[in-house]
Amino acid sequence: MRYIRNRMRLFCIALLCASWLRAETDQKALDWLHKAQEQAGGADALAAIHDVRQKRQMRSLVAGVTAEQTLTYVVPKALKQESALPFGKVIVFVDADGGWMNGPQGQIDLPPPQRKQADGELFRIREALLLADRLEDREVHFLREAEDEGRQAVVLEVAAKQGGETAQVWIDKESGDFSKLAYEGIVLAGKPPLVEERFSDFREIEGVRVPYKTAIHQNGPLLTEVTVIELELNTGVTVEELARKPKPPAAPAP
Repeated sequence: MRYIRNRMRLFCIALLCASWLRAETDQKALDWLHKAQEQAGGADALAAIHDVRQKRQMRSLVAGVTAEQTLTYVVPKALKQESALPFGKVIVFVDADGGWMNGPQGQIDLPPPQRKQADGELFRIREALLLADRLEDREVHFLREAEDEGRQAVVLEVAAKQGGETAQVWIDKESGDFSKLAYEGIVLAGKPPLVEERFSDFREIEGVRVPYKTAIHQNGPLLTEVTVIELELNTGVTVEELARKPKPPAAPAP
């Protein structure tokens, strides 16, 4: 019995130590997240962003194709992508209730892989990651310190309390910039690839510091370069407006 009591005592001590370490780690994460918020213009300025509209150019280094895309989102509720691709225009919409896709072949509800990818993009809205400490459905943890392209960084994990979405937020230790985002990509089978988005060309718009260039890597190699051409904040667009589906083309006259 004495052996069992001693083991239970040690187990309880271990649990208390683990809880203390997690609390300390989470406070460290919040301290760095607050530094990133200040560098981006301040938490209040970020929280004042209702919606964002970006017109951007997407250049695929693998396919050798350049496309124009308009990305519009309401933080952190809904997201819509309108892409002008070589084979036609494709529109993707997602919110907490579901999503749909409209293209040259018609309109469908998002299939599971595309829905998971769209859900991930909605979760990874930049302003929502920076304000993760203000969102009740998210939590932030300190992971480690690391070096990235010769610069020292702090790596935080932002995780959904439900749904399993996670993302690594890399904060430059010197500048405080949210300089990189890392997460698992989507695959139908096998091990998911590591996707890294590296941000650069930071500019200030309406008091908020945002990146105008993003380099997207997968398992190391650079796959896609994204350049923002136009950026607007707080246009007043609503989730209902984003969710509005395009009218189907008129049937040809008999």
